[in-house]
Amino acid sequence: MSKVNDTQTTNVPMVVTQQEINEQGIFNETSKALGWYQYFPESPIVASQEYSSHDQQMLFIVKLYIFLAGLFILQYLMVIMFYYSFEFRWSLIFLGYPTPLYWVILSCTILLGLMAYLIKLFRRPPFNLIVYFLYSFGVGCVLAAPYAEQLWWNENSLIIILYQFCMTVCTFGTIIAYKFKDSQFINASYILLIALILDVFIIFIFIMIYTELAWLIVISVLIHLIYVCLLLFETRLIQRGKFNLNLDEYISGALFIYLEVTLFVIFVGILFIIFMVVAFILLIVAFIAHKK
Repeated sequence: MSKVNDTQTTNVPMVVTQQEINEQGIFNETSKALGWYQYFPESPIVASQEYSSHDQQMLFIVKLYIFLAGLFILQYLMVIMFYYSFEFRWSLIFLGYPTPLYWVILSCTILLGLMAYLIKLFRRPPFNLIVYFLYSFGVGCVLAAPYAEQLWWNENSLIIILYQFCMTVCTFGTIIAYKFKDSQFINASYILLIALILDVFIIFIFIMIYTELAWLIVISVLIHLIYVCLLLFETRLIQRGKFNLNLDEYISGALFIYLEVTLFVIFVGILFIIFMVVAFILLIVAFIAHKK
């Protein structure tokens, strides 16, 4: 039975296309040098699989974006749930401090993410869907509970959630239209233009109505732009063979991108903290030396 399943798995084309393999350039060479390019054509399993066409690859990326957007939408819904459900929120965050249950959920979520990242069994249905929903719920508890606790003390909290939700939905709608625009069976250039206009319109309306929150709106826009850049970068790596994903593994691809971007943000945050600590120490040393 396992041999039959393996055969069926290898018959599914890979995300990578022949054009991606043959393409040369700075991106290709740099990604290889940094260890980001993880396509191994010499592998017997990989060598026996078919490559995808351009439209097959594009549809894979669109499905991946849809599931990734679903993960974020679930987080926003959980923010609203925690905002109104005091008991549920206080079971995780009480008086501004995490409870033991919060740390248990955080540990289980990290473990689940590692399992999804490392164990290939979780790429197959129904395990991929189970992991997807459990991980989404875990991330929602870890992030939404403290966020809802902070929003509770802000009189514009629901407006903030609504704006960020609209920005996230429009952002994913824009990048999905962007992937569709070069399709061979649909011309989505007008859809992309409408999505971009809608993004600008939402930003303009919120700034005009809630002028006092203009700083928050601008910061949110910058965060969304940075995330889109990281998302497109990770997508490009997957298109070139990272993770050796098949066309039916878009759910796992969504989880992988979320994990990779999250780890990158954490890494940058740690580097920033180290930089600030070192700068503070050097400032103290320079101050002491100047006093002498």
